[in-house]
Amino acid sequence: MTSEPEGTREPDLTPPRGRSLFVSCVDTFLGAATRPSLATAVGAIVLALGQVALVAAIVTPKFVARLNPSALMNDPMDFEAFATVVALRMKFGDGGAPGVIYTGDSVAIEALDDVGALVADLSDRVGSNVPFEFLATHGQTLYQAVALLDQVPEHFRGVIVLSIGPEQMMTPLDALRSWGESPEVAVYSPSLRDEMERWGLAPPVQTGIYFIDFGRFFVARRAAVLRQLGAPAVEPDIHYYTKHFPPWTEAQWRTNLPRAGLRLAVDRRPDMFALLERAVQQHQGRAGVQVVLLEKPVNARLAQAYGPSYSDYIAAATAFAERMDVPYWRLDDEAGLTPDDYHDWAHLGRPAARRRFQDALSRYLADSVQRIRAEGPRS
Repeated sequence: MTSEPEGTREPDLTPPRGRSLFVSCVDTFLGAATRPSLATAVGAIVLALGQVALVAAIVTPKFVARLNPSALMNDPMDFEAFATVVALRMKFGDGGAPGVIYTGDSVAIEALDDVGALVADLSDRVGSNVPFEFLATHGQTLYQAVALLDQVPEHFRGVIVLSIGPEQMMTPLDALRSWGESPEVAVYSPSLRDEMERWGLAPPVQTGIYFIDFGRFFVARRAAVLRQLGAPAVEPDIHYYTKHFPPWTEAQWRTNLPRAGLRLAVDRRPDMFALLERAVQQHQGRAGVQVVLLEKPVNARLAQAYGPSYSDYIAAATAFAERMDVPYWRLDDEAGLTPDDYHDWAHLGRPAARRRFQDALSRYLADSVQRIRAEGPRS
């Protein structure tokens, strides 16, 4: 009996005793999948590229606009994800009654007591529902606000609230550079591309494929994407910071206040007001749109620590508002705010103080919305 040459014998596919055919097939599959080979590597790459292409085809700005605003939030403070959805929903929306767009940083966020209560009170004052687009985010710079406001559609009518303060108007140029490297919100912004070119900075490379252009944004929120498969959604909490971080002690005040002035890039103030002017001109020229500047609450102890740069800033903001013919709301005195109302150097902590500030803001907003509604629909 002749034996077959080694290496030419047909493989024995009979499963070993005690093992099912299914288990044997799984073993065979895994062995092929894990055995190093060019074919396996190429197949894995092709599969990965196919998955990226599929996701890129699905995840478009219009797809994100249809999500719940909290759908992509990593945690209750991830208002960058929240604002991204709201801004895109606004961009692709059909319009409606004159409403309010609210921008700002964590100070502007914590200044409000309850957004739902604010909208309800504002609607009661006006006599009908007032749409309210919440675009405030933690650490929001004027650059980020400009990018979000680039999403305001031509048909929008209402009030655009630009919350400002010393840090917004004295921001280092590095903040613009970092935007080009990794945008905090996933929206295209022609205004910021122009701004980067104005300063000789390289704007972000964009392919026109939304998911790829903002890949870092989505990768950072992969847990939120997976959560859509069944886990409960994150609930946004505008007071998460003051609830979970203790208020400053007197020792912290003494340590941190002397450093307050170092946070301000004073030499950048003219440049930031120039950017603000371009943003106001972009929106103020539309019929039925009122841009207002809202000075965020400022702790009197912090204002004192800022020194002359603070009073110079207030004078510049006041002159700017007069020259541009835009309202400049400073509500601290009307709300009766005191240093004891603050959780730390800048954030309001006492609910009663927030309610006073919110009530004053509601009154001012109601007056502006009513004036716009009295003008009637845009011709």
